[in-house]
Amino acid sequence: MLEAVFFGLDPRLLGLIVLIVLFLATEAGFRLGRPYAGQIESSQRSQATTLQAAILGFLALVLSFTYSGSYNRFDTRRQLVIQEANAIETTYLRAGTMPEKMRERTRALLRDYVITRTPTPMPKAVERAIAKAERLHEALWKQAEQFSRSGADPARKTLFISSLNETIDLHTSRVAAYLYRAPPALLFVLHVGAVIAVLFMGYVTGLDNRRFYIGLGAMVVLITILLTVIVDLENARMGFITASQQPLLDVQENIGAVGPEGPPRGFQPGSRLPGTE
Repeated sequence: MLEAVFFGLDPRLLGLIVLIVLFLATEAGFRLGRPYAGQIESSQRSQATTLQAAILGFLALVLSFTYSGSYNRFDTRRQLVIQEANAIETTYLRAGTMPEKMRERTRALLRDYVITRTPTPMPKAVERAIAKAERLHEALWKQAEQFSRSGADPARKTLFISSLNETIDLHTSRVAAYLYRAPPALLFVLHVGAVIAVLFMGYVTGLDNRRFYIGLGAMVVLITILLTVIVDLENARMGFITASQQPLLDVQENIGAVGPEGPPRGFQPGSRLPGTE
C-alpha cells in the first residue's frame, strides 16, 4: 500500500496532498495550544520552544540524509542512461566488422533494441519493454555466437562480443537502478515526522494565542517542497525530475531506429533510413 502511495501517485499530486495535510496539522496544533495561552509559566513556555527547535533540527537532519541518498540514486540512473547509449552505439558500429548477412541482422536487432530502452513511464509498458529487451538479448547473443564461430579476425570478434556483453550488463544495471529506491516505510516515517513537527509548531504558536502566518506558512511550504523533491527523485517513472533519455534518443536517430513516435528527426520521406542500405 505504501509503495502504491509513494511510487504509484504522481509526486506533484502527492506534494499537493502533503501541503494540505501539513497546513491542517499546523492549524490543529494551534487550536490545541490556544486553550493554554496565558496559563503556563515562562519556564514551561521556554521548554516548549526548546523542544520545538529540537524536533525541527532532527527533521532537518533526517531530510538532509534522505535527500542525499535519493539524489545519489537519481544520479546513478542518469549516468547509466549515458553509459548504455554509448554501449549500444559502440556495439552497432562494431557490428560493421561482421559478415554482410550477419551484420544486417545484428544491426536490425540493435535498432529494435534501442527503442525498448525508452519506454513510456507506465508500469505495464516498462515491464513489456524489459521482457522484449531480454528476448532481444538472446537473439543478439546468438548472432555473437555465430560470429565467434566464423573465420573472422579474432580481434574483431573480441571487440564486438565485449561491447555486446557490456550492453547486456548495463540493461541489468538499469533495471536494478529502476527498482532500487528508498523503502516506502522510510518515506512514510519521514512524512509522519513532518506532520508531528508542524503540529508542534502550531501548538507553540497557539500558546501565544497569535498566528504567525508568514513564518508557519513558509516552513510548511519548505518542508513540503523537500518531501516532494525526495519522492520525485526516487520515482523513476513520473514527476518533474526525471533522468533524461536524450542520449538514447540520439542513438535512435544516429542508427536510424524508428520508434512509436515515427522516423528520427531529419528523416526525409522516400529516403532510406541510415544503416539500412
